[in-house]
Amino acid sequence: MQKQIKTSRSSSRRKPIDNKPKTKSKKRQSDNQAKSRTKMPSSQLVRNIMYVCRSCVWSETNREINGMRQGAVLLERIKDITKTNSLPEAIDLRGVFCLNGCLSPCNISFRAKDKYTIRFSGLSPNDAANILIVAKLYSDSSNGNLKEEDIPKQLKGKISVRTPPLRH
Repeated sequence: MQKQIKTSRSSSRRKPIDNKPKTKSKKRQSDNQAKSRTKMPSSQLVRNIMYVCRSCVWSETNREINGMRQGAVLLERIKDITKTNSLPEAIDLRGVFCLNGCLSPCNISFRAKDKYTIRFSGLSPNDAANILIVAKLYSDSSNGNLKEEDIPKQLKGKISVRTPPLRH
């Protein structure tokens, strides 16, 4: 007598369906929990990248002030603050030429592997300290999908793009 195999109807080729519940042993679960609590060496940290658009203008009529665009001033302000208050270890700061948010300058984006990408728009150099708070929140988050209530008051409503991570 042959063992009967249940099959899936969703594809033209029939595939066996495994009805066994997939559970981890208690030892493996506790090992995984212990690993998540231990600090990883910096070489194994997920790199979180903070992109700052250095080509963002002050306004359409006033593109530069003292020869500098608003994005470049914002980037310099962030660098100045990080001289005394360093960035989180897992954050890399990169100045880029465009984040495609030109209708609402100035723009900053946070991106990391397997995390949401978040872009803030309508920023000014005065937002630099709050941006660094968000950098810490993003770096510490497991998926990058920051809650609106955790974002500093001055940056609320300035998220212009929230893109989910790619699924492999």
